[in-house]
Amino acid sequence: NIYSALMSLVNAGVVLRTGQNPAFYSLGGVVDIKPVQKPSTTKKTYRDVSGDVINNETLDEASALVQGTDNYGPENELITHCLQKFPQNDDPDVVAMKIGLIDITNSTHLSQHKSLISMVELCRIIVGISDIDSRIEHLQKIARVLMIIGFMNIAIGLLNAFNPVRVGFLNLLCAALLMYGLGRIHGKIEALEKDRRLHE
Repeated sequence: NIYSALMSLVNAGVVLRTGQNPAFYSLGGVVDIKPVQKPSTTKKTYRDVSGDVINNETLDEASALVQGTDNYGPENELITHCLQKFPQNDDPDVVAMKIGLIDITNSTHLSQHKSLISMVELCRIIVGISDIDSRIEHLQKIARVLMIIGFMNIAIGLLNAFNPVRVGFLNLLCAALLMYGLGRIHGKIEALEKDRRLHE
């Protein structure tokens, strides 16, 4: 064994221990031997992404940053062409392919961060954003139409309130029902926006 052979050389005086560190030895006398220091390698650290917000606005901002640099070259054209070919983010399979393309061409190494977020989770978040945004937009269109019809019924009801036939109350009742529906739609929009904030 190496240790017993080394100790027999130390006991014979051929090899001497040097300094305070018992692992350093010298041949034929005490020599000031300094340990070879390994060059310090800084471990590559990744930016903390836990606080990042992923929504359409931040995706557009990131796209503008990429367009402003020439780091990506032909890869940027390839990615742009593919993303324009499949503009919707409502299919998890298409979103997964887009993420994979970006990961490969830009060396983002998503697989190294599986403990933080997996491909499935990232796809679900991106698909959820586009779905929530389209639902909010759809409900806002319905709310605008209901608001116009509701205000028209209020105006017609007030004008007919002084009519001797007294049918204006029907328009006011209809306006009240429309405003109730409008309030329900605004409640759904707020719930969806809260949902979107949770996804972000």
